[in-house]
Amino acid sequence: ELKGKAAQATQATQDKGKDLKNAAVNKAEELKGKAESKGEQLKGKSAQAGQVAQDKAKDAKDAAGKKVDEVKGKAEELKGKAESKGEELKGKAAQATQAAQDKAKDLKDKAADKVTEVTNKARAEGSYLQGVAAEKMREAREGASVLARKASDNLDTAAAK
Repeated sequence: ELKGKAAQATQATQDKGKDLKNAAVNKAEELKGKAESKGEQLKGKSAQAGQVAQDKAKDAKDAAGKKVDEVKGKAEELKGKAESKGEELKGKAAQATQAAQDKAKDLKDKAADKVTEVTNKARAEGSYLQGVAAEKMREAREGASVLARKASDNLDTAAAK
């Protein structure tokens, strides 16, 4: 009779150990799935931020290009008037043309700087988001490992009893 009860107790302990192990494995899989999902979500946000930055940079570059064309057009107009009014005005037009060209170059340089700044910000934000995703994945793996270790310890304890 005692032998039968001991066998039942051993079987119950083994069943409980299996249940704990299965629960730990299921929880680990769930955490892994959540971490992967969060990682994908962060990757998407990173890519979206990069695209927004590229769009803004392109808009800034286009606007600068339009402004450059405007300034060049006005400079050419002034140059034409100067030629018709004589040498004095021609000198002033040359000055105005130079100033317009300097201004156009300055605008172009500023636009290029802004493009670089926006691109660098987008890269930094993308790197940060990838780091966060990697950290979440690492935490999920560690949590699953701890749960599996506890389940294994419980099985060992149950087997020892």
